[in-house]
Amino acid sequence: MWQIGNHRIELGLGLWQKYPYRCLVDLATQAEDAGYDVLWCGNEKFYRDMWVMAGLVAAHIKQARIGTFIAEPYSYHPAMMAAAIATLDEATNGRAILLLGAGGVGFREMGITRDRPVRAVEDAIKIIRAMLRGEPATLEDSVIEAHGARLAFEAR
Repeated sequence: MWQIGNHRIELGLGLWQKYPYRCLVDLATQAEDAGYDVLWCGNEKFYRDMWVMAGLVAAHIKQARIGTFIAEPYSYHPAMMAAAIATLDEATNGRAILLLGAGGVGFREMGITRDRPVRAVEDAIKIIRAMLRGEPATLEDSVIEAHGARLAFEAR
C-alpha cells in the first residue's frame, strides 16, 4: 500500500486495447497481484471494445475496481452507458467506475460531429444519473437527448 502521511494513495493502471484480450487479461491479473487498486479499460476508437474488455477483466480479477477510460456520449448513447456500467457494477459487486468525458479521436472517421463537448457531458451525466436512480430519463432540445429512457433492472 502506498501512503503519504495518513493518506492512502491508490494506484491505477490504464489498459490500452492495442493488445489481444488474452494479453490484457494477463496484464490485469498481474496488476491486481502487484497491488493496483483500479484497472482502467481504454476506449481508443478502432481498437478492441472497452465494454467487452471491462467484462473480460472483471471475470478474471477479484478485488481491483474496473473503470472506463473514457466513456463518451457521442458514439455510445448515455442510456446505453447507464445499462453497461450498472451491469458491470452488478457483475463486480460494486467495483465499477464510470469515467466520463467528451472523447477526442475517431469521430471524423465515423461521421460524428463532436458538438458542444461540455454540454454533451453534462447531458450524459443527467441521463445516466436519472437512470441509475431508477427514474426515466428525458432530455430534449439538447446535444444528447433521451425520451423516457429507463433501466429494466435495478442498479446500485
